[in-house]
Formats: sequence, C-alpha cells, structure tokens
Amino acid sequence: MKKVDAISISARAAREIARAALTAYPRECCGLALGRGRDLAVVKTVELVNRLEGADAERGFAIDPLEIWDFEKKLAKQGLEIVGTYHSHPDQPAILSARDEESMPPGLAYLIVSVAREQIADARCFMKTDPNDSPVELRVELGTKQ
Repeated sequence: MKKVDAISISARAAREIARAALTAYPRECCGLALGRGRDLAVVKTVELVNRLEGADAERGFAIDPLEIWDFEKKLAKQGLEIVGTYHSHPDQPAILSARDEESMPPGLAYLIVSVAREQIADARCFMKTDPNDSPVELRVELGTKQ
C-alpha cells in the first residue's frame, strides 16, 4: 500500500457528510466514503444506518456488514470503490476513541466529524496501514477534487 498523508474530499461529499451528521444529531451518523482508486479522493458518500439504539447511538455506531457487502457489489458498475468510512461524534471532539481505534479497518480512511450544538465543529481523518500499527492522522483537504 502506498503511503498517503492526506485525504481529499470533494465539496459535494463534504456537504453530504455534514448533512448526515447534522440530521443524525444527537445520534452518531455513519457511512461510506467513495472514490476512484486508492488515492484517497472522496467524490461521493453513502449514508448507512446506525444499528445502535438510544443512548448507545449517541456515543457509538454499528454498521451491518451485509449492508456494506450488498452496496460494494453495485460500486464496480459506477467505477467507484470504498476508500473509507465516516461517522460523527456528537458534542465530542473529532478524535479516535478507544472503540474507534480498535474497530478501524486497515487500509481505509476513517473520517470523524465533530458536531457541537448542532453545527460542524471539526473533521479529522485517521488511517492504519496494518492491523497492528498505530493509526496516523491524515491531513483533510476539503473541496479540492470533484
């Protein structure tokens, strides 16, 4: 896997992520970041259902793996692939929780959006290249590629 130090998020994808985070507030939203190739250029997103309920959904998220698998089959026809995931942290900073770090898939971007008082406060992105590696933070470049 080539070394990357940044993720580029198109203006369209950034709006989609912000809308999902604000709509879900005070629950966590979650979804997939889609792009072409492994250059970490996000051009589109897909919002997924947070399977957690009640207070659990305010501090975590769970995605049905079958939902991702079904969606992945459709991506090839669009010339897109999953380059990462995103989720929100309502009223919490956009930093990795212990649960985030434990569950983040290696080789995929892991974008976290902080929502405070129903406004986007911050966005940060992390990645592991190997399951045993510590995650590294990627620079987030918004609106740079369509």
